Amino acid sequence: MRGELPVSGIVPAAMLAQYIDAAAVLRRNRSRAAAVLLASRRHRARARLQAEQILAEAMDEGERRAEAAARAAHDAICEDVLRWLVREDELEAVIAQRLESRCRRVIADAVASFAGEAERAALIAWRVAARWRELSSHGAFTLRLCPDDVATVAARLPAEPGFTISAEPALASGQALIDSPYVQLRIDLDRHLSVLLAAIGVEPSPASLSGREPDGVGESHNENDPDALANHLDGLVDDLNQMARRRLSPPQRDPGVPDADSTGWLA
Repeated sequence: MRGELPVSGIVPAAMLAQYIDAAAVLRRNRSRAAAVLLASRRHRARARLQAEQILAEAMDEGERRAEAAARAAHDAICEDVLRWLVREDELEAVIAQRLESRCRRVIADAVASFAGEAERAALIAWRVAARWRELSSHGAFTLRLCPDDVATVAARLPAEPGFTISAEPALASGQALIDSPYVQLRIDLDRHLSVLLAAIGVEPSPASLSGREPDGVGESHNENDPDALANHLDGLVDDLNQMARRRLSPPQRDPGVPDADSTGWLA
């Protein structure tokens, strides 16, 4: 309230009333200002709280989206890696199959080449020498050979009492029969080679085998017999070892030491 102060010590009633009204107005305005200030502070606190909540929710949502994106990327990478591993396994299987087929052919060619270069009469003599002591214990025994092999085999075996060699026209080169009082043993190099090539997984060709069976000589045997198959394979493996070492020498007899059993025979 503006105005001049009274000069005297007495304040008129009207002026006092104006003073009182002005003070009341000032108090009301101050109360309103305080209320507005309090309301604004509360509103600011609520706004800040809401902003913090919105920020926290946004951060949570961002983390969830980032985690989902990372998981999707991880799954995609794992799927790609798994796909490549599967393809790699398939490729390895194809390569292994082709290599196996080629290795079988190479091994079969090597075996057939060794067998073709070997001296059949020397192989037969080595087979007989390996069973010499066992056969000698049976008493007299006879070795029947193809006429073309008689001289060569006889030159490689010792002349012993009770042991005779005879020619058998029904036998082909590489075939032999041993007759003793207890057993008849048959040697067939072509059949041994055929069984080995079949076990390798390669069909034997006529070029690597003579393919002729003896006519009416020897006993029949079952091709599916596991023992016969094992004898065929072991016998030809022994032959290959001897061919590789070039050690087909005449047998050295030692009556005091028993013979080790030699495989590759057909009883």
